[in-house]
Amino acid sequence: MLISDYISPESLVARSVNIERDMGDKNTLSQYFLTAKGTEIIYRLIAGLNGSKISAWSLTGPYGMGKSSFVNYLLALVGPKSRAETKLAREMLREKDLSLYEKFQEMLSARRIVTRGFFRVAATSSFQSVNHSIVHGLNQSLNFYEKKQQGNKNNRKLCLEAEQLLSKDLIDTRHMVDLFNKATNEFKAPAVVVIDEFGKNLEYMARNPGKGDLYSLQALAETNDIFLWVCLHQSFEEYAVGFSSSQLQEWGKIQGRFEDISFIEPRAQMVEFIRKALLRKKMSPLMERKIKKWATVYHNAVKRLGLTDTESLSIEYLKGFYPLHPLAALILPELCVQYAQNDRTLFAFLCGGEPNALPAFLSSKTIRPKDDNLVTLGLDQLYDYFISSIKTISSSRPGSSRWLEINNLVEGTKGLPENEYKIIKSIGLLNLLSGHNGYKASEKIITYTQVEPSNIGEKQIVAHKDILDSLVEKGILIYRACA
Repeated sequence: MLISDYISPESLVARSVNIERDMGDKNTLSQYFLTAKGTEIIYRLIAGLNGSKISAWSLTGPYGMGKSSFVNYLLALVGPKSRAETKLAREMLREKDLSLYEKFQEMLSARRIVTRGFFRVAATSSFQSVNHSIVHGLNQSLNFYEKKQQGNKNNRKLCLEAEQLLSKDLIDTRHMVDLFNKATNEFKAPAVVVIDEFGKNLEYMARNPGKGDLYSLQALAETNDIFLWVCLHQSFEEYAVGFSSSQLQEWGKIQGRFEDISFIEPRAQMVEFIRKALLRKKMSPLMERKIKKWATVYHNAVKRLGLTDTESLSIEYLKGFYPLHPLAALILPELCVQYAQNDRTLFAFLCGGEPNALPAFLSSKTIRPKDDNLVTLGLDQLYDYFISSIKTISSSRPGSSRWLEINNLVEGTKGLPENEYKIIKSIGLLNLLSGHNGYKASEKIITYTQVEPSNIGEKQIVAHKDILDSLVEKGILIYRACA
């Protein structure tokens, strides 16, 4: 049988989140993993709601780090109690951090919005003025409530007013803020406003200085009962290259209203995500025993080779990585962060349709009932995936030249026997990460990458050492004492 008959990646996790489209979608929310970074941000929101002077935040983090997924969760968390996605979001918070959940509930009670929640506005920016992006999101929210409350004349009037504003080339900030005030008064609830991809608004302002109004952010941030979030891929200064001096001065005033939060998830969180994304289908007791034996072999190999960096990984923990070689799973997040697009590349490898991605491996490799040696995706196959990906990324991206340099060296050894060529690719991958996570291309590490669960022992270790020595004698590899 194929490995895919037993294990498959959760395909929904690879789907990019669009907060305008996905707000209210329970299935999308169910794929989100609430992290320590997420709970830290929720603490800050509660502080703001409890009277802190800060009521506006900017989430700044690299492309693909998961900002959109988090703010989609945040919007679900603050929704009406009766909504399915809100029930799920609050249960996720309760399971993750009971103390924080209780503080959140106390805040809702203090504001008397336990049932109705917040008035939620989700805006995904495009290359346009920030006012147009915000009013577009507001209009969507008003129309959502219009469908829920048919016959409400006041709500319908607000929808028409929003549509009139959107029809204008320039949206007056005062009219926009006034419409927000009317909406929060109508729904008797404070508003949580999220502007995703805010950098596109900043790029528009830099090229069209007469059509962007940065003051609108300050006006919203200073309005009672409006809590504002913007998401950026890089710091404001990176976007401000084309700003006029007056725009820079205006932003200087606005920045004081925002608390900037660095949105970078720890590598350990990405490793944990790998384990959770690999869905186990109903397995026979025999298959369960095979995977446990596979994990036990790798666990024992860690001890045998003296790899202290990975000794804390239990057999039960390693089981969750199959069919990824444990070291491949541990270095995968670092590769995604250093040389690709963070969570986005991780999702693409786990769930994508590329020839060297995990799904292709799962659907092409078989498991024989009487064979104790479970096929494993190793570092050499991880190398193949990333080298094909790096060729599609701009050569100006940090690290791309290093990748291409190593690939040229690896390509020059294609005529070697398969077992030697696999070792060369594994060494090339580890050389990219030298200095990160402590995984260097040492003799012990290289031996661990080539471990086969069926016959690990002293003979296998000696055999791999002989291969390495042979490659050194040929001048293909060089030992460095202080590498």
